[in-house]
Amino acid sequence: MKRLLSAALLAVPLSGCIPTSTARQVRKTSDGGTLLVGGGAGVPQAMRQAVSSIEQHCRGVYEVVEISQVQTGQTTSTGVAYSFGPVSMGTYGSSPVYGTMITYLCRNPQSTVLNESVVEMASADLVGRKCASDSDCGPLLCSRAAPAAETGVCSLPGR
Repeated sequence: MKRLLSAALLAVPLSGCIPTSTARQVRKTSDGGTLLVGGGAGVPQAMRQAVSSIEQHCRGVYEVVEISQVQTGQTTSTGVAYSFGPVSMGTYGSSPVYGTMITYLCRNPQSTVLNESVVEMASADLVGRKCASDSDCGPLLCSRAAPAAETGVCSLPGR
Protein backbone atom coordinates (compact mmCIF):
# COMPACT_ATOMS: atom_id res chain seq x y z
CA MET A 1 0.00 0.00 0.00
CA LYS A 2 2.86 2.39 0.82
CA ARG A 3 4.34 1.91 -2.66
CA LEU A 4 1.03 2.79 -4.32
CA LEU A 5 0.66 5.91 -2.19
CA SER A 6 4.21 7.11 -2.85
CA ALA A 7 3.79 6.43 -6.59
CA ALA A 8 0.55 8.43 -6.57
CA LEU A 9 2.25 11.32 -4.79
CA LEU A 10 5.10 11.33 -7.32
CA ALA A 11 2.57 11.48 -10.16
CA VAL A 12 1.12 14.77 -8.86
CA PRO A 13 2.49 17.58 -11.07
CA LEU A 14 4.54 20.05 -9.11
CA SER A 15 3.75 22.87 -11.54
CA GLY A 16 0.22 22.95 -10.13
CA CYS A 17 1.60 24.33 -6.88
CA ILE A 18 2.84 27.57 -8.41
CA PRO A 19 0.42 29.14 -10.88
CA THR A 20 2.01 30.37 -14.11
CA SER A 21 1.21 33.90 -15.15
CA THR A 22 -0.62 34.39 -18.45
CA ALA A 23 -1.82 37.29 -20.56
CA ARG A 24 -5.47 37.18 -21.61
CA GLN A 25 -7.42 39.63 -23.79
CA VAL A 26 -10.57 40.61 -21.85
CA ARG A 27 -11.82 43.35 -24.19
CA LYS A 28 -10.91 44.19 -27.78
CA THR A 29 -12.27 46.87 -30.09
CA SER A 30 -10.98 48.29 -33.36
CA ASP A 31 -9.30 51.15 -31.49
CA GLY A 32 -7.93 49.44 -28.35
CA GLY A 33 -8.58 46.91 -25.66
CA THR A 34 -7.80 45.51 -22.24
CA LEU A 35 -5.52 42.65 -21.27
CA LEU A 36 -5.24 40.87 -17.94
CA VAL A 37 -1.84 39.56 -16.88
CA GLY A 38 -2.42 37.11 -14.06
CA GLY A 39 -0.17 36.86 -11.04
CA GLY A 40 2.14 33.93 -10.47
CA ALA A 41 5.43 32.70 -11.78
CA GLY A 42 6.68 34.22 -15.02
CA VAL A 43 5.03 37.66 -14.88
CA PRO A 44 7.70 39.30 -17.10
CA GLN A 45 7.22 36.64 -19.78
CA ALA A 46 3.41 37.04 -19.63
CA MET A 47 3.86 40.82 -19.80
CA ARG A 48 6.00 40.39 -22.96
CA GLN A 49 3.16 38.30 -24.39
CA ALA A 50 0.75 41.16 -23.57
CA VAL A 51 3.01 43.76 -25.22
CA SER A 52 3.30 41.56 -28.31
CA SER A 53 -0.51 41.21 -28.49
CA ILE A 54 -0.94 44.97 -28.17
CA GLU A 55 1.69 45.67 -30.84
CA GLN A 56 0.06 43.18 -33.22
CA HIS A 57 -3.43 44.55 -32.65
CA CYS A 58 -2.35 48.18 -33.05
CA ARG A 59 0.28 47.57 -35.75
CA GLY A 60 3.01 48.90 -33.47
CA VAL A 61 1.43 52.26 -32.56
CA TYR A 62 -0.34 52.32 -29.21
CA GLU A 63 -0.70 54.11 -25.91
CA VAL A 64 -1.22 52.35 -22.61
CA VAL A 65 -3.81 54.55 -20.88
CA GLU A 66 -4.29 52.63 -17.62
CA ILE A 67 -2.49 50.04 -15.53
CA SER A 68 -4.26 48.72 -12.47
CA GLN A 69 -3.98 45.88 -10.01
CA VAL A 70 -7.11 43.75 -9.75
CA GLN A 71 -7.96 40.77 -7.62
CA THR A 72 -8.22 37.74 -9.87
CA GLY A 73 -8.86 35.05 -7.29
CA GLN A 74 -8.12 33.63 -3.89
CA THR A 75 -5.57 31.04 -2.78
CA THR A 76 -6.22 28.78 0.14
CA SER A 77 -3.88 26.64 2.14
CA THR A 78 -4.47 24.09 4.83
CA GLY A 79 -2.13 22.81 7.43
CA VAL A 80 -2.17 19.74 9.59
CA ALA A 81 -5.48 19.11 11.33
CA TYR A 82 -5.55 17.49 14.74
CA SER A 83 -8.63 15.84 16.15
CA PHE A 84 -9.22 15.27 19.82
CA GLY A 85 -12.61 13.59 20.05
CA PRO A 86 -15.26 16.17 19.14
CA VAL A 87 -12.67 18.98 19.04
CA SER A 88 -10.47 19.45 15.98
CA MET A 89 -7.77 22.03 15.46
CA GLY A 90 -5.85 22.93 12.33
CA THR A 91 -4.53 25.75 10.24
CA TYR A 92 -6.29 27.30 7.32
CA GLY A 93 -5.24 30.36 5.39
CA SER A 94 -6.38 32.30 2.41
CA SER A 95 -4.90 35.18 0.52
CA PRO A 96 -5.97 37.18 -2.53
CA VAL A 97 -4.32 36.71 -5.92
CA TYR A 98 -3.74 39.86 -7.95
CA GLY A 99 -3.18 40.48 -11.62
CA THR A 100 -2.39 43.51 -13.74
CA MET A 101 -5.04 45.02 -15.99
CA ILE A 102 -3.62 46.93 -19.00
CA THR A 103 -5.93 49.19 -21.02
CA TYR A 104 -4.58 50.58 -24.29
CA LEU A 105 -5.63 52.60 -27.32
CA CYS A 106 -4.35 52.16 -30.88
CA ARG A 107 -3.07 55.67 -31.52
CA ASN A 108 0.06 57.80 -31.43
CA PRO A 109 0.93 58.10 -27.73
CA GLN A 110 0.11 61.39 -26.06
CA SER A 111 2.26 60.17 -23.16
CA THR A 112 4.71 57.28 -23.09
CA VAL A 113 5.00 56.97 -19.29
CA LEU A 114 2.67 53.96 -18.99
CA ASN A 115 4.08 52.35 -22.15
CA GLU A 116 7.53 52.53 -20.51
CA SER A 117 6.15 51.07 -17.26
CA VAL A 118 4.76 48.06 -19.14
CA VAL A 119 8.10 47.56 -20.94
CA GLU A 120 9.90 47.70 -17.57
CA MET A 121 7.56 45.05 -16.14
CA ALA A 122 8.02 42.93 -19.28
CA SER A 123 11.78 43.08 -19.05
CA ALA A 124 12.35 42.75 -15.29
CA ASP A 125 13.96 39.34 -15.74
CA LEU A 126 16.12 40.49 -18.67
CA VAL A 127 17.85 43.57 -17.23
CA GLY A 128 21.54 42.82 -16.77
CA ARG A 129 21.46 39.59 -18.79
CA LYS A 130 24.55 39.03 -20.96
CA CYS A 131 23.83 39.63 -24.66
CA ALA A 132 25.47 39.66 -28.09
CA SER A 133 22.72 41.61 -29.88
CA ASP A 134 19.42 43.42 -29.28
CA SER A 135 17.52 40.26 -30.27
CA ASP A 136 18.83 38.62 -27.05
CA CYS A 137 17.07 41.27 -24.95
CA GLY A 138 13.38 41.21 -25.90
CA PRO A 139 12.12 44.81 -25.57
CA LEU A 140 15.49 46.01 -24.23
CA LEU A 141 18.73 47.05 -25.90
CA CYS A 142 22.06 45.26 -25.74
CA SER A 143 24.40 47.91 -24.27
CA ARG A 144 28.15 47.47 -24.52
CA ALA A 145 30.78 49.14 -22.35
CA ALA A 146 32.85 49.74 -25.51
CA PRO A 147 31.45 49.79 -29.07
CA ALA A 148 33.86 47.04 -30.16
CA ALA A 149 33.04 44.72 -27.25
CA GLU A 150 31.70 41.29 -28.26
CA THR A 151 29.07 41.16 -25.51
CA GLY A 152 27.11 43.58 -23.40
CA VAL A 153 24.19 43.55 -21.00
CA CYS A 154 20.50 44.04 -21.61
CA SER A 155 19.34 47.45 -20.42
CA LEU A 156 16.39 49.78 -20.76
CA PRO A 157 16.67 52.34 -23.59
CA GLY A 158 18.27 55.60 -22.47
CA ARG A 159 19.74 54.15 -19.26
